[in-house]
Amino acid sequence: MNRVLVASFAAFLAVANLDNVVSEVFRWNSAASRFDSFQNITINGALDWEPFPLGTGTNTRTFLAVASFIGGSVNVLQYNTATSRFQSV
Repeated sequence: MNRVLVASFAAFLAVANLDNVVSEVFRWNSAASRFDSFQNITINGALDWEPFPLGTGTNTRTFLAVASFIGGSVNVLQYNTATSRFQSV
């Protein structure tokens, strides 16, 4: 299942790819009025993404959880403002 995550700084669309090892995250490009490819994430058998924030105000951190068909695992990624990428936690 695909999910849109709206963070205070941007809107992202995470696309689960069950048939592939790589799933993709897109970022909203307001100037072009479209989602552009932002980051490929290696998750084997991704079934569903779930975005969620933790914290309040300027201390809010942005996360993506992804459920995997392979092994029934759940991976959690956090948006790193220093690198401008989602990374595993």
